[in-house]
Amino acid sequence: MHRLSLFVAVLLLAGTAHAVDDAALWRAAYTLDKPGKGEAAEATLLQGGASAYDVLTKLARVNGEERALAMAAGQRMCPMFLMHRMSMNGLAAQSRLPEKLSQLALKMLVQSKELRQRAETSAEPFDRALALLAAEAVPDALPGAVERMGKEQEPWLVLWATNFVGCVMQLDRAKAASLSELLKPLSERAQALRDAKTCEEPSQVDPHWVELLASGTATVQGWSRTGDELRVPVNAGPGESLDVLPGCAVALYEAVAERGRYVRELLIPVATEQWAAKGARQAAGARAVKDLEHYPENQRNQVAATLVNAGFTVPVKVTFQTEQFFVQEELLEAAARQGAPEAKAAILQAAFCRDAGSISPVRLLGFVKGREAADLAHQVARKCPRVLPDATAALVRLKDLRALALLGPALAAPGFSRDSLRDALMESLTPQVAAKLRALAEKKAAGAEEMVRVLKAAQVMRE
Repeated sequence: MHRLSLFVAVLLLAGTAHAVDDAALWRAAYTLDKPGKGEAAEATLLQGGASAYDVLTKLARVNGEERALAMAAGQRMCPMFLMHRMSMNGLAAQSRLPEKLSQLALKMLVQSKELRQRAETSAEPFDRALALLAAEAVPDALPGAVERMGKEQEPWLVLWATNFVGCVMQLDRAKAASLSELLKPLSERAQALRDAKTCEEPSQVDPHWVELLASGTATVQGWSRTGDELRVPVNAGPGESLDVLPGCAVALYEAVAERGRYVRELLIPVATEQWAAKGARQAAGARAVKDLEHYPENQRNQVAATLVNAGFTVPVKVTFQTEQFFVQEELLEAAARQGAPEAKAAILQAAFCRDAGSISPVRLLGFVKGREAADLAHQVARKCPRVLPDATAALVRLKDLRALALLGPALAAPGFSRDSLRDALMESLTPQVAAKLRALAEKKAAGAEEMVRVLKAAQVMRE
């Protein structure tokens, strides 16, 4: 029996002074996602006041409180919510009930000031979190909610609230002006909590977290970066979290591997996304290459490609399917780095036929040695502003001096395409290109100073 079904059945069987009314609320909650019954069920619950809200939140939290909050948040573009929503895609395909429960509970708090105040003073941290989420949707309510949250004692909620308000400030500059000072007390307490839940060095590897990771109780939740600092968050539930820094990642991974579990998610971000701590990066990549055979067979080719593209040598050949180029760009790049002739041919064809798809294969020309690829990249750079950074990145990798004249405009181009140029400069910086970058930075050219800072932090460019 589904966990929600079992939970509701038990609660319906329990006798209470208001058995009939309570039973009606539970039935309504459980039919929110039923075709033809959802609207009536919602109407019943909206009239149920605090009792209905309690029913909704009890059900919504069955699959985890932070998941329930992410579902309630809907389409808010915060990383803290996106991560949960992506992990729940499979569940959402089966039933939308958890989502409907969470969102209706939030709707009730938004519509009722009395319910919102009740949630703000609730003994349950989940209610207090949902009240903060609701305040963001109520005009002029968020500043007061943030100020009250400054006194919050629940560790996971302090961290959650700090992340949420920070996201709101990034997305809405008007709200940021009124929240900046109010957020400081909460942010300071959150930072103190993070410092206490951070593993920076091998000596800080905690046997408790080794056990949690080895047993599968704890999982890696992607990675994040602030400035030059990369963190790999590990989570074992509300209040149980650890930030793993590059200096600790390999040691923690090795301790868990000794228990027979190979958590590659600890290594891959450090090996591929961390440029400042070169020692940790090399150690993480080398260990991932060594343990490649221990990773799931259906994922080895992708992991191998990721490592090759980060500059590591792997003992296997990366494979790709030419007819599926547009979903295998990373595999194609890795195969080209390994010198596969068929990959080079596919890149030239894709770059020539670039208008046939929605992605830009132009940057991959940098892995095809020869005049033909360089001339094509230069032609595209002059005629296609949208892919100027990608084309310039290709010329940088090919050590083509025509890249010098394109650097300024490419650095000033908007969007994420500059990432390919940064990566090319990291791997293929020449004295001529370095001198050009310095000259652009001295002139305060758009993007030049930041690129020079990044290259110096990675020790690619000298002071």
